[in-house]
Amino acid sequence: MTRARTRLGVGRAITGAAVLQAGAALVLVPHPFGIGAGLAVGAFASGLYNVNAVSLRQAATPPAMLSRMTATSRFVIWGAMPLGAALGGALTGLLGAPAYLALAATGMAAAALVTRWSPVWGTRDIPARDDHPAPAVTVGR
Repeated sequence: MTRARTRLGVGRAITGAAVLQAGAALVLVPHPFGIGAGLAVGAFASGLYNVNAVSLRQAATPPAMLSRMTATSRFVIWGAMPLGAALGGALTGLLGAPAYLALAATGMAAAALVTRWSPVWGTRDIPARDDHPAPAVTVGR
């Protein structure tokens, strides 16, 4: 994970991992051997994405806001999972697995493109923690 971040930069590692995840979904479609390869590539890409994205989010957030940022991102991401699972199951039943996986991979690739044209793409390194001075805290009045 560190090697990819060092070589590509954190923003490009995030975008590359998102593209790899989309590609992994496409590999699952045509061939039984693709299932193992797709799952392996998807697992690697998921780890690469999560390590870099969470590290960047934490470094870009002022210390006083870290718990709120973490709670909000977990609520949004983890909260959407059951809805996505239900929608994916319904669409798989309606379209069939190969068509649904192609549709899902297209959506994943579109999401990866969002990071390509965002400030994330140009982020080379994770900012140092001292970039955010701790806010002054006053106790009492």
